[in-house]
Amino acid sequence: MSSDRINILKLFAMIKKAFVRGTSLLLVVLFLYASLSKLSDYGKFRTNIAESPFIGRFAGVLAWFIPAAEIYISIMLLFAVTRLNGLYASFVLMLAFSVYIALLLGSGSEVPCECGGILNEMSWETHLVFNCVFTALSGSAALLERRRLRQVRPAA
Repeated sequence: MSSDRINILKLFAMIKKAFVRGTSLLLVVLFLYASLSKLSDYGKFRTNIAESPFIGRFAGVLAWFIPAAEIYISIMLLFAVTRLNGLYASFVLMLAFSVYIALLLGSGSEVPCECGGILNEMSWETHLVFNCVFTALSGSAALLERRRLRQVRPAA
């Protein structure tokens, strides 16, 4: 194999690794910001969840579970040994949020956003696009990280 081809492969590997790390960092910032915003005004967050036609009856559990999950996933994303699982969890959580928003939009319900902070200022349509972008980023990063780890540790 020529040295130019090897250099290009190394460059692509570096870009993929940077994408995974950058996406992980973006998700950490997003989840920590959102979770701390929710916890800082917990009463309002719980009340907003309770008003939801789909998840209102689970407000007590979800009001603690969602921020706790966001913090836990953020911690997982910070460490190489747990990053892949953190990316999988990020994908699932962002997909769940996206499905929830799509259901709200489809139902025509007027429910306040309970995401916290500046995220509350987005329209539901904008929020759905935002969540879909982060769902795609986390899914793509998970696939790249899984492929990289398989190359580093081949299956037995």
